[in-house]
Amino acid sequence: MFSKKTQLKKKLEQAKELVRLGQKVYDYRCDLLDPQDLTELRDAIDSLNNLIKKTDVSADELKKAHDRLHNIAKKCGGTIYPLNFWAENTEMIVVAAILALGIRTFFLQPFTIPTNSMYPSFYGMTSEVYTSKNEKPNLAKRIFRSIVLGANNYEVKAPTTGELTIPLFSPKGPMPGYIRFEKAKGLRWFILPTPMRLYTFYVGDHEVKVKVPWDFPLEDVITKAYYPELESFGQVIEQAFKSKKIVALDGQPIIKTGKTIEKSQDVLDFDILAGDTLFVNRMIYHFRLPKIGEPIVFPTVNIEGMRAPDGTPEDKYFIKRLVGIGGDILQIKESTLYRNGKPIEGAPAFDLNTKKIDDYPGYVGMGALSDERTVEIPKGYFYAMGDNSPYSQDSRSWGFVPEKEIIGRAAFIFYPFTKRWGIAK
Repeated sequence: MFSKKTQLKKKLEQAKELVRLGQKVYDYRCDLLDPQDLTELRDAIDSLNNLIKKTDVSADELKKAHDRLHNIAKKCGGTIYPLNFWAENTEMIVVAAILALGIRTFFLQPFTIPTNSMYPSFYGMTSEVYTSKNEKPNLAKRIFRSIVLGANNYEVKAPTTGELTIPLFSPKGPMPGYIRFEKAKGLRWFILPTPMRLYTFYVGDHEVKVKVPWDFPLEDVITKAYYPELESFGQVIEQAFKSKKIVALDGQPIIKTGKTIEKSQDVLDFDILAGDTLFVNRMIYHFRLPKIGEPIVFPTVNIEGMRAPDGTPEDKYFIKRLVGIGGDILQIKESTLYRNGKPIEGAPAFDLNTKKIDDYPGYVGMGALSDERTVEIPKGYFYAMGDNSPYSQDSRSWGFVPEKEIIGRAAFIFYPFTKRWGIAK
């Protein structure tokens, strides 16, 4: 039990805090209060404050004056008194938000990699396909994978029994040879609107729809699920064409897979694993120029080669590896990228690609660097390429990156928790 002296000391501290809050109500709401209420509030504040200063004040006196001020302050306090979370912490929350925004704008900006153009140095969204119930993780593992790997499961059941058919974009469409999809609306973090891809397949005559993130193509999932013996969807198209399984339906091409799916069985069951989320160092290039081999981040809105036919810019952020600066001459021979006549140096990924070590596929001459042609980079511009050269849309297709557009360097991968966690290379 506390002694009477300790109890009195505690009540004095509470009384001092109430006087402070009562004075705050008086100062902030004096022009809004009824004159009689304002007078009562002033008197209650002064009475309690005078008792606090007395050396021989009793606990009963203190309690009586405390309760009086509490009741009048509660009546007049509005959002100031009694205290609630928002009233007490709004200022702190605003300061924290401003501080976080400042850090993001000037120092470290989080950035999630959506595609696999920099694979295997950085991962974009990847898939894991389950072709049987035995392969699918149990609930505990799914929760673990969701937290550690950012895995989201997509499970689509057949509404009826029938053959699976896959619609394709027409040869004259925007993406010939790819699975047809529409742009749809979705939510990010259950709040923010975001574009999604809506795919429509057919089981017999019935539609089956799958909505996935905008930057996640479904070709790899279909290949793994229904053509595991093949390495890419391009091979699926080639095989279907040779076997005459690509036919026209209402004037649009479709693949007749020859796979019959029973009612209520899985059409698709797969996880999408989150792409690497990293911090971008926005300060470093205020003190020095970017170096060859560094993973740089830049917006695409002012890159001429990324404009639509009507002139609309593509407003995204890209991460690529810096392979050339103004005045450099680049060329690709076999699997090697040459800079100024010599195999490029400056990052481990360059040598790994040249030697096709691990999952590095080697440099591929495409676009401006096809057929061993050379490209000279004009002053004031950079040349950026992905480490996953055969599958990277980069400066070979959309041209040079203005130096002034570079916002920073990839610094640290902080999610998901994989072997890549740590300093970005």
